[in-house]
Amino acid sequence: MAEAELQTFTSIMDALVRISSNMKSMEQELHCLVCDEMVKQPILLPCQHSVCLLCAAEVLVQRGYPPPDLPPEPISPASTPNTRSPRQARRPVPRTPDHLERVFRTVCGTYPGRRRREATPPPMLFPCPSCQQDVELGDRGLADCFRNLTLERIVERFAGA
Repeated sequence: MAEAELQTFTSIMDALVRISSNMKSMEQELHCLVCDEMVKQPILLPCQHSVCLLCAAEVLVQRGYPPPDLPPEPISPASTPNTRSPRQARRPVPRTPDHLERVFRTVCGTYPGRRRREATPPPMLFPCPSCQQDVELGDRGLADCFRNLTLERIVERFAGA
C-alpha cells in the first residue's frame, strides 16, 4: 500500500510542477514588452500587439512627440494600491511647458493655434517592441488605439488568483 501511495504522491507532485510551469509561462505573456511588468491599461497597437498605455506615452515623449492626455487609471481589483505597478508613482508623464513648446516647434514647425498651409504634420510612429516595426498611430495618436479589454480582464483575474 505504501508504494501505491508514493506513486500517487509522485504523480500529484509532477502535475503540480507542470501546472506551475504553465502558469509562469502564461504570466510572461501578460507582461508589457516595454516595462516588463504586468500590463496596465493595455492598448492595442495597429500591428495587433499590446503595451501599457503609460509605457506607450513615455516612448512617444522620448521620441519627441507631445505628451498625450491620458485617461485616469480605472478602479479595478488589479489597480489597488497593493497591486498597482510601482512605476506609475516613479515615472509620471512629463508635462513641462518649455518641453511642449520645443516639441511643437520641432514637430509641427509652428505654435499651437496657428495653421500650416503647406504641409500636414508627419504621421505619429510608434516602435512596436514585439514586431520591431514603426507602426503609424493615426491622426490622434494613442487616442486612436483601442484598449485591449480582454487582456486587461485576464490580468485582473490573474492578479486576483
